[in-house]
Amino acid sequence: MAFFRKCWAVAAISLFAFIQYTHAQTWTQTSAPTSYWDSIACSADGNTVYATSASSGVFISTNSGSTWFQAGVPQAYGTSIASSADGTKLAAVASSVIFSDGQLYISTNSGVTWSLNNAATIYLVVSSADGNTLAMAGGNPRTNIYISTNAGNTWTTINTSLGLESIAISADGSILAAWGKMETQTVLLVSTNSGSYWTTNDLLDFKYTPPGLLNSPMPTPNITMSADGKTLVTAYGNGIYRSADFGATWAQIGVPGTNLIMRVALSADGYRLVAISEGGGGAYPGYIGSIFTSTISGTTWINQNVPVPALGFVASSADGSKLYAALDGGGIWTSQSTPAANLNITATNNIQLSWIWPSTNFVLQQCCDLCSWTDITNAPALNLSTLQYEVALPMTNTCGFYRLATP
Repeated sequence: MAFFRKCWAVAAISLFAFIQYTHAQTWTQTSAPTSYWDSIACSADGNTVYATSASSGVFISTNSGSTWFQAGVPQAYGTSIASSADGTKLAAVASSVIFSDGQLYISTNSGVTWSLNNAATIYLVVSSADGNTLAMAGGNPRTNIYISTNAGNTWTTINTSLGLESIAISADGSILAAWGKMETQTVLLVSTNSGSYWTTNDLLDFKYTPPGLLNSPMPTPNITMSADGKTLVTAYGNGIYRSADFGATWAQIGVPGTNLIMRVALSADGYRLVAISEGGGGAYPGYIGSIFTSTISGTTWINQNVPVPALGFVASSADGSKLYAALDGGGIWTSQSTPAANLNITATNNIQLSWIWPSTNFVLQQCCDLCSWTDITNAPALNLSTLQYEVALPMTNTCGFYRLATP
């Protein structure tokens, strides 16, 4: 049995908590080949990892990055990949032309077999937790958002008239956000009804020019969101910005040095973040890239001192304990820490216990004296809208303490 630094317990309706603080992590390079990576994704538990390369295809690891194999996608080059929360349903953009936009290929058996789903020219795909809602960005030019709510059987095309840069989706597929450009204007599009209606937000509409690089293009904005879609985080220029109200208002949550932040990913609850800045091998010579992490909503950041030679892409497990970074020309790196046993408790007509889909197995336990712990046999229900396991227990007049522990 293992005890964790962070846990929740309840006696009657009182709550107690221990707080985990931001700390430096250990990052190691996996056995993935060195390549020009274009995207990386992982299952909710972080055990299965997927990466695409515009120069060498799609790669999969089923053991948290320890070993990798090349997936049998019919086309040789990949630009984007998305996964359902359990890692069984995959959507990948692949092309027969190196460094090119491609078409959508679908796998329903964790990448064993693939089939062409949509022949539209696209470059980016994202997926809901159940894999049924898919959203793609592409077209020629890249102005279209394609949305399917039935695992790719039918599609709706939305022309935004903007040059699309990135797109994000909530766990249940109802919240969508996308960055688009029109000349010098950058606009954020947000939909809270699966793409039926979109609002625009230009609070981040500004031009950023790195010092000494007056003619350099603006870095591509990156957008990501929490499982419920309420928290949005974007990397834009040399800043990271956060919205806690579906993109209505924004606040800068910290700039790790003066680095050009290229990509950011966050945990399902939106509190743990990983960001990557561009290195000198990319479009901004002279800059030194690195990986940065935060466990408290971006209030403070830790430089993990991982050398980033050029561009990079990041992914996070639902609980934020397994992080991955695909570095152009630098392989794939990972940081894996012991997950905190974060048990959420709500007392209403009954006791509602919930915890984020963990990257390790947990057992829910109870006792009345903080000494004699017993397993709770109620099977937890998985809520794909929040990526949390949930258990409901009747309210009683006796005291009760609850915790998560490893079996």
